[in-house]
Amino acid sequence: MCPNNCNGNGVCHNGLCFCKTGFTGKECNMKTCANECSGHGICLDSKCVCDSEFDGIDCSNKLCLNNCNGRGRCDENKNCVCNTGYSGKDCSLEVCLNDCSNHGICKDQKCYCVDGFVGEDCSYPTC
Repeated sequence: MCPNNCNGNGVCHNGLCFCKTGFTGKECNMKTCANECSGHGICLDSKCVCDSEFDGIDCSNKLCLNNCNGRGRCDENKNCVCNTGYSGKDCSLEVCLNDCSNHGICKDQKCYCVDGFVGEDCSYPTC
């Protein structure tokens, strides 16, 4: 006899359950996910929850990292092509003119200069 008669999801042979496609476990009581989520996600209630760079019912469709954070587009090689003012693998880094000449902080694509410097890129010392 097999435990719980394989829950009707498999065939019992010599006390062991041999599960039908789509089921797993000693009692064939757990559903499997499509293509085991292609190794790019976890199976939860028989549905794939994909890692951030993948989607699809089996997580086989590669996306750009973090979907380029909405600050760029995904090219045919699944790399982010960032909009002006952003950089990084996922377009998460803001870029300011001349990186604020190392005399300021870049926020919202604008340089906020430290005391003693002015200009659009904080490159001019104050008198």
